[in-house]
Amino acid sequence: MDKTIFESFEDYLEKADYPQGKKKIMRSAVDLISTKGYNGTSTLNIAKHAGLSQATLFKYFKTKFVNGYFASCGSRTIRKFF
Repeated sequence: MDKTIFESFEDYLEKADYPQGKKKIMRSAVDLISTKGYNGTSTLNIAKHAGLSQATLFKYFKTKFVNGYFASCGSRTIRKFF
């Protein structure tokens, strides 16, 4: 059976050499954006969902996710599926 996009994303994160906090943010962002949509998901929601502060989120992602999140975590994985 083929993997879903979320399973492939998990594989990507497992292999990625990112700090654990960044991985938590990336997982939370995917989870929330997939259920609430981009406009319904704030950086505060993502930080809380990840169990981290908003300051930590902005440490890893300098802007909201169009330029920050998708550019860093999604480049390979997101392009593969969209």
